[in-house]
Amino acid sequence: SCFWLSLQETARKDAAQAAKSAALFPKSASAFPGKMQRFFEFSIVLRFFVLPQMYAFSANPALLCLLFCVKCRIFGQGRLHSETKPGLRFAHLHYLCRSKSSIFFMTDTRLDELRQALDRPVFRLISETADALGRECYVVGGWVRDFFLHRPSTDVDIVTVGSGIELATAFARRLGKKASLAVFRNFGTAQVKWKGMEVEFVGARKESYSRDSRKPIVEDGSLEDDQNRRDFTVNAMAVCLNNSRFGELVDPFEGLFDLEDRVLRTPLDADITFSDDPLRMMRCIRFATQLGFSIEPGTFSAIGRNAGRIGIVSAERVTEELNKIVLAPRTPSVGFVLLDECGLLERIFPELKRLQGVEIRSGRAHKDNFYHTLEVLDNVAKTAGPGHL
Repeated sequence: SCFWLSLQETARKDAAQAAKSAALFPKSASAFPGKMQRFFEFSIVLRFFVLPQMYAFSANPALLCLLFCVKCRIFGQGRLHSETKPGLRFAHLHYLCRSKSSIFFMTDTRLDELRQALDRPVFRLISETADALGRECYVVGGWVRDFFLHRPSTDVDIVTVGSGIELATAFARRLGKKASLAVFRNFGTAQVKWKGMEVEFVGARKESYSRDSRKPIVEDGSLEDDQNRRDFTVNAMAVCLNNSRFGELVDPFEGLFDLEDRVLRTPLDADITFSDDPLRMMRCIRFATQLGFSIEPGTFSAIGRNAGRIGIVSAERVTEELNKIVLAPRTPSVGFVLLDECGLLERIFPELKRLQGVEIRSGRAHKDNFYHTLEVLDNVAKTAGPGHL
């Protein structure tokens, strides 16, 4: 009984402190719903379960994790979340046990590996060029995602606060004659090819859309604006290349944690994200198929609600995404099942949809040709190997 009285008193004090913090930092409190209200849960568990058992379980951090992983969820930069998801990694909590000042989701080793991966001539030269121009500069999107997935990538996307074309031109000038520069002024982008790498530069921007087109109205913006417009949280991570902050990860939507959970989720409202650019629905299915990720339920439901919007996307772009699903290295059938479940398949490939069902002739049932076709597709993928269909 003394223990529970102490527990209640601690909860009361910590809840009061959380309310005070929310008043002092309203932006932080609103950015992470439930964070302040739930903070005392972590405090209680830490005080009464973790610290007293620290020495007893120090030889086996996994056991220590079990003491507090039920109600608490640790993720990027010390933030807490009360919604428990499957896939909680003991390694993250192990890092918590040996952290001196802050709770980080990413281990020291991964931080060091990120900096080492960036310590290459191409990134150092981009850094020097951006600093010389006085520009904020970040590597964003697929390269960052693929680094954490241990997937080698030679395509690099660079976002700068200012003119991407100007930065690309100055960068290509530093590289000399061996670099190839292509400028796309209509899109405000430029691409530099050098030693087998393709580096695309674009200025940070914010976008707005009209109802009948997926082509955005573009305005200059900040890094935050640029991350807000990204399709998924795992593609919204950015790493600073400026010398003063070289290797610093900027991850406002917890994309790193979604990578660990292997889940796809939109940074902002999924209905707006998919309605603005319906091709993102196809990209969502394609990424889930290629990477073996699941789709967050709310995000998947939004695809179903916006499936009709796929009609404004050109057939060429839809076909391109379908081809990438077919060439997925794991089980391409997953992509077609997801397309069927969300209502996209009947809109983009009705002939395949019509193969569904078991035909009965003379009292005998035949196989479902839809699933039989997908089974054949998977077998071909396994036989041919990744990317060789």
